[in-house]
Amino acid sequence: MGVRRAYLSAVVLAVAVPAALNSQQSSTRRDPSSAWTRVEQLHPGLKVKLRLVNGETVKGKIVEVNSDGIALRLKGEQVFKAAREQVRTVRKKSRLIGLTLSALIGAGGGATVGAVGPKEGDERRAPYVIGGALMGAGVGAAIGVAIGKEITIYEYSPAAVRGAADTLQSPRASPK
Repeated sequence: MGVRRAYLSAVVLAVAVPAALNSQQSSTRRDPSSAWTRVEQLHPGLKVKLRLVNGETVKGKIVEVNSDGIALRLKGEQVFKAAREQVRTVRKKSRLIGLTLSALIGAGGGATVGAVGPKEGDERRAPYVIGGALMGAGVGAAIGVAIGKEITIYEYSPAAVRGAADTLQSPRASPK
């Protein structure tokens, strides 16, 4: 009975945490005006990825963010500025979320392997399940920290900002 409970708990956590994280991101999509204030709270030097309304992607470190737009330092010393209306999404990597999700998935997989490992009829499966969950969580956490998880800070529909793509200055066309 304890093995089933441990396995079920691992599966529920592996499903519930990603769902909760996705619901947090979807609230950003519903209210773009409050979402930009989240962008304004990002600190200079943070690495972000912008997707612009013209479809172009720009990666760099934040130089400045205000209510009108964002400035990023690209590779080298080039600074790219985008008006708020030109930005479709702002994303950043979160190693903590990557660690958490990967550890939970690893724990669920490890618990499953631990539950299957002992011989049929062996009632002492709990140590195998717990050991498998701990080993899986450790491996998953290491992978999650290395890879990270990209999260959306801001997302806005390009239909709401018609014409912004026509006035956008490409970072590749900018003089150095």
